Amino acid sequence: GFKLNAPTILINYMYDLPSNFTLVISETNTKDCFKWQSADSSLVTVTPLFDSPLNQCSQKAVISVIGNDTSIRRTRITAIHKGDETVHLHCDVFTDVLHAIELQNMFEHVHVNGPWMKISIQARNAKGNVFDSINGIRFQWHSSCSNDDQEILSLRMISESNYTSAQDSDAWEIRGLFSSSIFAEGISAGSCSITASTADYKDRKTQVEVLSTSPATLIVSPNIQVFPSAELYMLRHSTVDLLFRTTEG
Repeated sequence: GFKLNAPTILINYMYDLPSNFTLVISETNTKDCFKWQSADSSLVTVTPLFDSPLNQCSQKAVISVIGNDTSIRRTRITAIHKGDETVHLHCDVFTDVLHAIELQNMFEHVHVNGPWMKISIQARNAKGNVFDSINGIRFQWHSSCSNDDQEILSLRMISESNYTSAQDSDAWEIRGLFSSSIFAEGISAGSCSITASTADYKDRKTQVEVLSTSPATLIVSPNIQVFPSAELYMLRHSTVDLLFRTTEG
């Protein structure tokens, strides 16, 4: 039967822009079309997505939280099959305020002239539940490096990279601002401390606490490969020639 990609999702209430999440129905064919409904459109809207303007058949939709009530709220999104209206798929959407944020997808090392490292922010509510989307929140990223006289690390937007990105980042990056995910590019050897925080919303009628992540250390190393790279077992007083090769990209 048809399957929805999420039974429940947790999204932040609207700070600056609506946070979005894409619902997708799988195990369908091209003739399976659905209409979408939100039980409370003042809290969560639902926008059907179509493969093309000529094909008005929807099997996925973007839900957007537009409510700014800071209390925990819940509403339901329903997908109804147009050919058989007895087929209903449901997703419950919970909205809440952020309580804590942390860095994830972060390894300890990045290499000079090597692949960029993606770093993302994960957010939780007061009960410890992880938010499924925080892409409507504005974040500030900071780096402090071991050598102030030399550039060691560069923080990059997702759109600046050669990697595919979720549309989540686009709304902020077209405004020249960082989103909840960035890339780190190694420039020269050294170490840097990375932190991120929510923006200061002093101008809001409802005060929002500024949240910060714990600092994470990132070591930038020369992009060198050693050959042979396999583990070696050597007799005492024996020698082996090692080849050091600098790699690009």
